[in-house]
Amino acid sequence: MTNPPWQRLTRDQLATVIGDYYKFLTRFYIPESALKFPPPGGWPNISPETTKGFPRSPIVIDLLRRLPYIDEGDAGTMTTNIHYKSDVVDYSTWEPHQWAEDDQSGALSVQQWVEELEERKRDKPKDEEEEEGYLWYQDEGRDKDADDEENWFDGDDPEDIKLEHMIVIADGYESGGRAIVLDVVKGNIYEDILACSGLKSEMAVEDYFDDLKTKFEKLEMVPVPGLGHHEGTLYGDIEGVPEVHEFDKSFTADDKDAAQQYKKIYQSFGWPGETYRKEEALAAIRAHAQRRSEAEETASS
Repeated sequence: MTNPPWQRLTRDQLATVIGDYYKFLTRFYIPESALKFPPPGGWPNISPETTKGFPRSPIVIDLLRRLPYIDEGDAGTMTTNIHYKSDVVDYSTWEPHQWAEDDQSGALSVQQWVEELEERKRDKPKDEEEEEGYLWYQDEGRDKDADDEENWFDGDDPEDIKLEHMIVIADGYESGGRAIVLDVVKGNIYEDILACSGLKSEMAVEDYFDDLKTKFEKLEMVPVPGLGHHEGTLYGDIEGVPEVHEFDKSFTADDKDAAQQYKKIYQSFGWPGETYRKEEALAAIRAHAQRRSEAEETASS
């Protein structure tokens, strides 16, 4: 079984979906100065010539040339993370020797997963393959003028994955960090949770980033940018907002209670409404993080 020979989403559609998510995060907590967009002709360091040692298809290179990126200057501090311990891979800064190295950062687990899927397909019983049913895009007698009206994503083979079409958008670090991988042809995102459950099932790129936006808007995910020796964190799956008006060291050891306090701070400065005061909110978040850190040091001394 093969996929249709065209992209589900165009290069510009993919760049817009990803760029809109980055812009959303700059409204919430990422510095606006960290977000950068390509010049009219695309990033000059990314071309067929400079990337000829990179084992990816031309459509991947074309997308990377036109994608927005988030500066990696504050990588590893949650200041510019786009998910839990997850930094955007800034291909706009890559030098020629980087494209020629063994492979892109964070791609090893993807390659292993693709190999596992290929092995699974080889081991699939013959009668199971024959029961897959009608696949419209393999029907040579179909009305091909109507092809662009079909949503082939819904009838696609999730196991037909080609590494040459996949690119790491964001690289995870440390246990639980998220590596975010895009299949450029399918327009799917795969999320790799490092040292945990491995790659999650594919999800349409627009749905994936919409889901993350919703979680941030509802503060089901609560970012705490780093400061000084504090690397920052991102709390997830938070429920309940206790009425917390000042720091209470009794909350120090409980991550969930800590997250609820940070959540309260964001809400007190207007998030997610139009009147949200970003810089004031982040100053209050950092001050609270500092108080918690000092309380922990006092408690341990």
